[in-house]
Amino acid sequence: MKKVNSDESAYFLEYLRIQLEEKYGEEQLYKGGLKIYTTMNASMQRAAYESLRNGLKALDKRQGFRGPLKYLAESEIPQFCSKVEDGIDSSLLKVGDSYQGVIVGFNGKNGSVLVKVGERSGSISKKNISWAGKLSMIESYGKPAKGGNRVLALGSVIEVSVVSPEISNREGAEFALDQTPEVQAALVAVDPRNGALKAMVGGYDFKKSQFNRALQAKRNAGSAFKPIIYAAALDKGFTPATIIEDSEVEYPDGAGGIWKPKNYDGTFRGPVTMREALTNSINVVSVKILEQIGAPYAAEYARKLGFNSKIPENLALALGAVSISPMELTSAYAVFANKGSLLPSSVIVKVTDSEGNLLQQNSQQEPVPVVSPETSYVITNMMQSVVSSGTGRRASAIGRPVAGKTGTTNDSKDAWFIGYIPQLVAGVWVGYDQERSLGSWASGGQAAAPIWTEFMQKSVSSIPVEDFEAPENISFVVINPRTGKLAREGEQGAVMECFVKGTEPAGYDGDSGRPNADTAVQD
Repeated sequence: MKKVNSDESAYFLEYLRIQLEEKYGEEQLYKGGLKIYTTMNASMQRAAYESLRNGLKALDKRQGFRGPLKYLAESEIPQFCSKVEDGIDSSLLKVGDSYQGVIVGFNGKNGSVLVKVGERSGSISKKNISWAGKLSMIESYGKPAKGGNRVLALGSVIEVSVVSPEISNREGAEFALDQTPEVQAALVAVDPRNGALKAMVGGYDFKKSQFNRALQAKRNAGSAFKPIIYAAALDKGFTPATIIEDSEVEYPDGAGGIWKPKNYDGTFRGPVTMREALTNSINVVSVKILEQIGAPYAAEYARKLGFNSKIPENLALALGAVSISPMELTSAYAVFANKGSLLPSSVIVKVTDSEGNLLQQNSQQEPVPVVSPETSYVITNMMQSVVSSGTGRRASAIGRPVAGKTGTTNDSKDAWFIGYIPQLVAGVWVGYDQERSLGSWASGGQAAAPIWTEFMQKSVSSIPVEDFEAPENISFVVINPRTGKLAREGEQGAVMECFVKGTEPAGYDGDSGRPNADTAVQD
């Protein structure tokens, strides 16, 4: 049986502890000999921890080296190294672990940096420092007068990770220049069939911050909220083939000004199908869809998916201008994965006392149908296009049917990816605690999707490959995606599209009229 250590499971266990303490009290919880069985999957929990940390380190390094932590005089190095040594658990360093080291020399022949980590000596090769870009090496102690974070001097304290521990007393360890990320993230994984929480990580390091971002962070959802809007539109008569004009539009902003929603890439595509709009996360089309179906209707639709946070009833909702937690958004996607049925999340399977008597057992709760299986399948099918050919392409690397959606908020302050296979839903959020931009190369597809993908690759090997099952009331017909009409036999560019039976286009390409948003809305 695989186990996870306290660092890997800290956020999950703290969430569990809070629930148990509320129910049983401190005395019984800590001294009563209780045995607690949880929904955690140990392999998934470890994968969540590793993937989140790997993803944040990669993102942080793309944003640049922040420079040494501090500078030591030569006389201060022995005391500093002694303190580091006291914090090292074993006689040998472990691959992947990070420590603080101090620069004690440079090798001009091969460009490596000589460091001490505790009582151990080692080096950083040119390859393992290259991510920081061009750095100046100063062979003198003390903080350099010029150069800032682009200078490494003797006595510089830096973070290093272990590439290869020392093999003998004669051979030093090999390190890589490292950096603790300032950016944070959260990952939640749920079994949509029973609501069981399989893994949860609420930040980079629980020891430094106990704030559980998976549950407590309320952040703008951005485009990751769009599938809720699109699902609501499907129930109002829209179909994946409905044509909406992607063109400039403006609205009164309520303060005497004008609001002009813009697309992420700054371009307009003209008439597009609803599927294409979701696949490429076209903002203007999302706003026009919400205008057609009504913001109050869409907000109420979201609430029945289980959101507890306040859902605003205005057109900005189409762009994800709603503050919600990663747990809420992941649980909402779980409704679509579970064929339209809502299940509350659970973390406890059962609790017994010291004598083995059953104190608590969370039996399988009855799912509550909140969305039709047909709508759930169609929106899932549309989100499969997001992964296969849209903004979530990185997620296709897991090599099985996947549905999901990216999200990036204004100025890239929040990055999201929520995705699922039939048996597992996972959501990832990335951002700074004190909101600021993640940078121009940190969209949901670039910052969150890689974490999600690594987690799923590590987690699904024992899960059978399944496709999303279409209800009997779903039909597939060939259409022209430029017009949304039925395609004639042999027509170039024709694609297969899915519909709830009875909503298929009635006419062929070239016939007068086309299915568009103006005729889609039904009361």
